[in-house]
Amino acid sequence: MTREYMKVFVMCFAGLMTVYLVVDFFEKVRRFLRFDADVMHILVFFLLRTPAIAFQIAPLAVLMATLLTLGMLSRNHEITAMRSCGISLSRTALPFFVCASLIALVLFSLSAVIVPVTNAKSEYVKTTLIEKKNPLAILKTLHPWMQLENQTLLNVEVMDPDGVTLHGLRLYRLGPNFQLREIVEAKEAHFTEKGWVMQDGLSRTLFKNGAVSSTTFDTKPLPLSHNPKDFRAGLAVESDELQDKAVEVAVKLAATAPKALMMTKYLLNHFLRQNQTIFDLSAAFEMINFGSNEANEAMRALKENKTPNFPPSIDVFR
Repeated sequence: MTREYMKVFVMCFAGLMTVYLVVDFFEKVRRFLRFDADVMHILVFFLLRTPAIAFQIAPLAVLMATLLTLGMLSRNHEITAMRSCGISLSRTALPFFVCASLIALVLFSLSAVIVPVTNAKSEYVKTTLIEKKNPLAILKTLHPWMQLENQTLLNVEVMDPDGVTLHGLRLYRLGPNFQLREIVEAKEAHFTEKGWVMQDGLSRTLFKNGAVSSTTFDTKPLPLSHNPKDFRAGLAVESDELQDKAVEVAVKLAATAPKALMMTKYLLNHFLRQNQTIFDLSAAFEMINFGSNEANEAMRALKENKTPNFPPSIDVFR
């Protein structure tokens, strides 16, 4: 029975894997082709995504395999035959528990060892090789720091919500020995058709003899490969990356002060419990109004394109 169960599981797993990859491929390939991506890079990306996809669909494959195997045993009256031979239901279900436990151990090892590595590599392939963005190191703070080139750092004070305008820019260019060579300050930078452009700025060049040369500029290009979409929300991710991002945030929260985290969770949960009655009452009032004469009158007036004539009502909520 274990052999039959594993055959059904492999068939279910392969079918779900194929459907997932096909849907994911056609969902992302149009976006990748806009960047003139190489076919090999696209194939490598989906190959690196395979372990994470397998981790997500394996539980569903286990459930489907269990139901299908039990269905086949029941159709062939094999369960009745085993019961008539004195085999208990717990003994009949034992192979299912053993196989499911082994698959769970494999998935646990996969998620702890392989999935984080392949996810990081797939993100690198997508960002750097396919979308052709610089692998920028971004420090998420109130004043983000970004590495533009090998020896160029950018500091931004404020980002607009739409990500089109950056305010309070400081650009630091370093020499071969990590000596500061140039400092560029700009009031703001806008994203245009030709890329990012700094406006109203001051450029200071530092020479080896200690001299400093300062020049002002109205506009100056900014070598930033990211577009406004990358600055709109720090936690905005693709749907297939949501689970990994949620786990990453959870791991960061778990590494914080336990007592402070516990108190914060308590306050948030208390706020939800405190307002639960308000939500229940609002939902009840909404359903009552949907079945009232006022709702019927409003629907009639909407269909006839007329002004509704609501009957007077007694105020019982004073």
